[in-house]
Amino acid sequence: MSNKNNDRVSVTVQVMDKPFTLSCSTEERPALLDSANLLNEEMRKLMPNNGNPDYEKIAIVSALNLADELLKLRTSSQEPPRSALSQEVVTKAQNTLKAVAESQT
Repeated sequence: MSNKNNDRVSVTVQVMDKPFTLSCSTEERPALLDSANLLNEEMRKLMPNNGNPDYEKIAIVSALNLADELLKLRTSSQEPPRSALSQEVVTKAQNTLKAVAESQT
């Protein structure tokens, strides 16, 4: 009998109109979709109105903005620096950014 926490699913997310297929547990799927949507929103805010966008720079600045928000939330709530939830969000954001960066090469 399989453990529900070990069941893996493929999830395709859209970031900057590009599909990325990732793997996660069934329980992580909603958080992964939310993380990808949040990243997509942050990246779209930084898109230039014209010209050729530098997706790598947009992804890095977006990640820094999200990390800044996370750090401010930690400080305001006096949460320990690396709670399990925060680490999960950071890991998902890193995986999504890695997928975006790999697609650009």
